Amino acid sequence: MKKFLKRILLIFLIVFLLGNLLGYLSLKIHSEGNFYKPSFAVNAHKPANYDYVVVGASTGLTTINTGLIDSLAHTKGLNLSMDDTNISSHYLMLQHFLAQGNTVSKCILAPAVGSYNDANKESSTNDYRFAMFAESSYVTTYFNTIEEKSLNSRLIASASYMPMAVESYYNAELFFTSLYVLTDFKKRNRFDQNGNYTYPPKRNVQRFQKKPFELKFSNPYLKKLEALCLEHNIELLYFVSPIANKHVTMEPHSHLLDYSNFIKDPIYFYDAIHVNSEGRKLVSQQLADTLFSNNSVKN
Repeated sequence: MKKFLKRILLIFLIVFLLGNLLGYLSLKIHSEGNFYKPSFAVNAHKPANYDYVVVGASTGLTTINTGLIDSLAHTKGLNLSMDDTNISSHYLMLQHFLAQGNTVSKCILAPAVGSYNDANKESSTNDYRFAMFAESSYVTTYFNTIEEKSLNSRLIASASYMPMAVESYYNAELFFTSLYVLTDFKKRNRFDQNGNYTYPPKRNVQRFQKKPFELKFSNPYLKKLEALCLEHNIELLYFVSPIANKHVTMEPHSHLLDYSNFIKDPIYFYDAIHVNSEGRKLVSQQLADTLFSNNSVKN
């Protein structure tokens, strides 16, 4: 019986050590690649002084073309938006960007419009993409101080000392993708060299009925973002992306970029909340002119 228990214990230890070793190697590979945005922010560009950076969700990712803005306004920008994230994640992304030694003059916050009103303090669906940087104090603090701790946030917070746990839970997103990254560390997950992504135009244009939506700017992480930007002398701009199925109303707010009703023709939308490549072009051209009108913008 004792021999049996010893063998079981030995097998458990071997599996535990091997699992954590594989988990560590997987996260290490991701930390040195460009596949996810947090790694891209570290490895794709050397620390520099940027004119602006975009932090947001899929709306920021697909609505603002930093490459086009830079070509028009002669600026240096970067899109660090990630799909399926909320304002708490955008706060963490800006911290992560600054921690690499970057400086920036303007931060364009481009979340899903509903996130501005969201009082939820849980981590976002795709926050696991920060797991490879869990040893950084700001990442650990973020996941340990979220008031409504979920299993996801606990696993990500533990990645620095027990990577097997987060790798087991997110095996498809972290472990198997690390094997893909291993073949080419420059591979990116659906975004270009400037961090942008776009949707193609559709042949069948869908028309949407607009419903009223009151935007309140009540998300608690807005205050944290404001404080972080104030600390680093960054102008924080609140971007409201074009939206086809809502008529957005709001009280006057300083530093607001309201594009909610900028595009009226449904031909420029991919779906109700995302513009297509042609819609992105219209928005980006206007943004270049609005933000950098003194930089010789030419349409």
